[in-house]
Amino acid sequence: MVKKCLRCRSNKIGRDGKQSGRQRYRCKDCGYRFQLTRYQPKQQQAELNESYVWGKQTLKQLAETQGKSIPWVKEQLDKHNQLTKVDLGPASIRSHTWAAVNPDIPPKEVVLVIDAFYYHRGDGTMLFRASNCSANVL
Repeated sequence: MVKKCLRCRSNKIGRDGKQSGRQRYRCKDCGYRFQLTRYQPKQQQAELNESYVWGKQTLKQLAETQGKSIPWVKEQLDKHNQLTKVDLGPASIRSHTWAAVNPDIPPKEVVLVIDAFYYHRGDGTMLFRASNCSANVL
């Protein structure tokens, strides 16, 4: 990260002590004193996840845009999508399964019906439907 003065955008800056444990800087051109914005990992993790899921970015593309490695991107996505064990029924019927924690959408059993419609060779649509919920699944 290239440090620049927040006022004049000069890159001629020097350290100027610490305040509340955060490094302060002083511009050598205009004399402006400042500290850089705080790192916000949760916001960055959410943006990475959004780019990965909705923007359909690959791990390699995300690593290139962030200037980080692929394992770092994987770690950030895993931190954002904490996985927990959820018991969906008696152990004799169903063992524990992993599900993403989302309080708005509780996990539940579904009967999944999958149908495919082919218009011509190589072109078609697949439909996923939870028949016991009468709803299409994305």
